[in-house]
Amino acid sequence: MKSKIFRTFVMTMSLICLSAGSVYSASTQASINDIYLIMFKPDTGLIDPPDSDNAGKVSVGEPTSGQSKDTLADTLGLNGEIIAILEVNNGIFVEITAEEAEKWRQDTRVASVQKSMEGSFGDSEAGSDYPVYRDGILTIPRVDTDRQASLFQDGVFWHDPATNTWILEKFKVKPAVGVYFLENDGVEVIITDTSPIQVFLKINGQFSDGCQALGRVDRRLDGNRFEVVVSAISTVPDNGTVACTQSLVPFQTIVPLNVFGLPAGEYEYTVNGEQNGTFTLTRDNML
Repeated sequence: MKSKIFRTFVMTMSLICLSAGSVYSASTQASINDIYLIMFKPDTGLIDPPDSDNAGKVSVGEPTSGQSKDTLADTLGLNGEIIAILEVNNGIFVEITAEEAEKWRQDTRVASVQKSMEGSFGDSEAGSDYPVYRDGILTIPRVDTDRQASLFQDGVFWHDPATNTWILEKFKVKPAVGVYFLENDGVEVIITDTSPIQVFLKINGQFSDGCQALGRVDRRLDGNRFEVVVSAISTVPDNGTVACTQSLVPFQTIVPLNVFGLPAGEYEYTVNGEQNGTFTLTRDNML
């Protein structure tokens, strides 16, 4: 009930702002969180060293040392969230505001603070999950973690023949964005009567302002639950001078779920961790 009231309030206020022609400068959004890479100076002792015995046994973004992200955030007094600990590089990926990032730039323990890179890298097809190798450049469109499907995106590696090693040039960290789903019909399940059965999720939602547009839509099957992540891309140019309307921006997308080969039964779905539901395959989905 509270969630419904909140969404109704947000939509009402947005319509009022839109009718008044209200805009705001994207360069002044200091209260909006972004992803930053904080690298610490050597010998600060903040990041625990890797544990070689656990190499290959932990999820991407999780340290082999077992160091807790929450405990480290408390130790640092970080006003934000640690997304990943880079124990080999002595750094952390964090979700913080621009003001918090500037505070960390002044910290004597910090070597550098960089905003996570945005943009398209390589020649991979938009939304593709397949790596592409061309002219010594390897592009990996997505990497899943326990936390989220496609948390890391657009990783670019280049091969150094002199040392026969792969060098990570850049990548993006993309936590699921906040989406306002339409009341009652935010997600609609479409099941065909064909053989094999096909299942689609018709997603209707709205982004929080005029500087966001629909980006990648990723999905994975974990047990009997389909996890779908809708990503947004920023329409703000690098100079940050564009003005964004303070209005909800509607979008619609239809997402196919890979149900071929699945046995009959009930399956769950979740979209950005907010919209949940179930559907049933009435028979084994084989040819």
